[in-house]
Amino acid sequence: MRPNWQAIFAVAALVSTGLASAPVSASSAQDDTSQRLPGVLILDTLPGTPGRSATETIQPDTAGRSALLRSDASEKLTSPAGGFTLCHDASVPAAVLADVLTALQEWSETLAMSGPTIAIDFGWIPLTGNGSLGVAGPSEFIVDPRLPLPGTGYPIALANELLGTDENGPGCGAANSEMALYLNSTAGGDGSLWNIGDDSAIDNQVDLSTVVLHEVGHGLGVVSAAQLVNDRIEWPRTSTPIYVYDHYFGECSSESVVGCDSELTPLNSANSNSLRGTRLWFRNLSGQALELHAPTEWSGGSSVSHLDEVRYPASSGFSLMTPYLRRGETFGSVDPALQSLVQTLGWRLSSVPAPPSNVSATAGNGRIDISFQRPTLASGAPATAYRVTLSANGSIVRSADTGAGVLGFEGLTNGVAHQVQVAAINSAGSSAAAIASNNRLIPLELPPFATAEGAARQLYRDLLGLDPSAAESAAIASRLRSTSSLAAEASTVAADARLERRLQVVRLYLGFFERDPDPAGLQYWFDEVGRGVSLDVVASSFAIASEFQQGQTVPASDFIDAAYGRILDRSPDEVGKAYWLTQLARGLDRGQMLILFSESAEHVAKTRVPANVLAISFGMLARPLTTTESADFASVVSGSGAPGLARQLAASADYDLRHRPR
Repeated sequence: MRPNWQAIFAVAALVSTGLASAPVSASSAQDDTSQRLPGVLILDTLPGTPGRSATETIQPDTAGRSALLRSDASEKLTSPAGGFTLCHDASVPAAVLADVLTALQEWSETLAMSGPTIAIDFGWIPLTGNGSLGVAGPSEFIVDPRLPLPGTGYPIALANELLGTDENGPGCGAANSEMALYLNSTAGGDGSLWNIGDDSAIDNQVDLSTVVLHEVGHGLGVVSAAQLVNDRIEWPRTSTPIYVYDHYFGECSSESVVGCDSELTPLNSANSNSLRGTRLWFRNLSGQALELHAPTEWSGGSSVSHLDEVRYPASSGFSLMTPYLRRGETFGSVDPALQSLVQTLGWRLSSVPAPPSNVSATAGNGRIDISFQRPTLASGAPATAYRVTLSANGSIVRSADTGAGVLGFEGLTNGVAHQVQVAAINSAGSSAAAIASNNRLIPLELPPFATAEGAARQLYRDLLGLDPSAAESAAIASRLRSTSSLAAEASTVAADARLERRLQVVRLYLGFFERDPDPAGLQYWFDEVGRGVSLDVVASSFAIASEFQQGQTVPASDFIDAAYGRILDRSPDEVGKAYWLTQLARGLDRGQMLILFSESAEHVAKTRVPANVLAISFGMLARPLTTTESADFASVVSGSGAPGLARQLAASADYDLRHRPR
């Protein structure tokens, strides 16, 4: 919506002729005392209305009388619910008042106001130019050390709301109104341009309540202090600090049809020429930047105090605060884009935002990283931030707010399962919480293990069937935290001489039963020898196993034949058989005899590869091997022994899956 000078001059006739108060300089605005700044009016027109655009400054006089003062006896008050007071005279038609109040009611329902009532000085008057729609703006600005941003001009209505006091006094007239709003009673030449009273504007008319929704946005603070002086943009102006709205200007390094795809760089006064002929953005608190209207030719009151018309056309649903209101364009409520603008300035909204979506998280070493998709503008009330909450064992561990769609928590306890929730928040409260798609997240120092000490302990248990000593655990953990890897440490543990006890068990299995051991049986005997059971006990148990003796006591001769055949894959020679018959007759335990057969150089050599394959793979994978795996693992052991296979399995997905916490 574009101001023009001729229409402004019509309003300027209402300005009192008293001496203007001294303007506040940028430096004096930093003082600890409250400063008052002139207000501004922004005139809005239909597209194509001729004439140069500008803003008109409202200059209070030394007596504090406002340019918008009306002191005649016909002045009236109309107070819709929600904190607005409409100040007007008796000449305003009832139908016009009804539409204005409808728009103010929408603002009342949009904002959660707890401060003093906002008085709006309203006039239904002729303005020069058939396409002129109206003028509006804050009646004054305040710089006050009690406000959030130092040295910054706040529109009086927002200052009152934030401070909780009526800095300019209650009521209408004089210095008491917070906002000015004049609508052109002769728009279209005779007022026929206006659509009044209908829910939606017809194609050749402009909806009055929609214009009021827009103009109140200016009065609430959507207005820039920038001005064009001698073809140079002054921002901040020599005598005036920037307004709160100006603090959120930014530049985007990567744009797309969706919007700004990068973090905005705040704009400072050193590059004030970026306020025209460029892609200027508003750094919205919800994290979704809004593109501002910054044409090459500066248009006072229109440039930067509106959203970009190209980015937000009438069809987008976010065009309420663009510079042009088209005939037939109608808004029945404050659109989310304008809500996000005023919320960023400091106004509180009355509706909570929609929740985020697509929440995902990954766990690392002592940390969890979360990402999520922020609600789109179309989702409703905008957010000011997103609250990410991390819980463990039913209690909140961490909580933090972010404006971005990513957040990381560090310093978490490894090995503990965490849950993630993300909610969008604003001044009205919090949305429903969205949870991560994988909501059992366990930080791990050395995946799949929570800590390096845990990795050392598990390697010893998987490969040797025992726990490492404190010194052994510390040594492995130290190496893992420096230059070593889980695979390298597995290789080192597999080279330990204590692996031999497991190899003996496997050789007994292979010799007695002539097959790969079943996982449960092998694990049982691994555990037994791990806790100190002797190999004699294992062998004796095998010797009397029903599978070996076939359910009956086997004669000594047959037992010797079976031992030779199963363990050594040959028949006994006469001398050898006689020797073992004599040893058994003298009391040699059959289990001890089997150990001697199993541990003979002949059997050890024959089973070197399969015994190592089974001892390492069963210990690390705890399952039978496929035919392909057996062949592949045998090839590894043939080339690099048990340490080589342990290295390979420690780096495998199967080993990770087996030990990763669930």
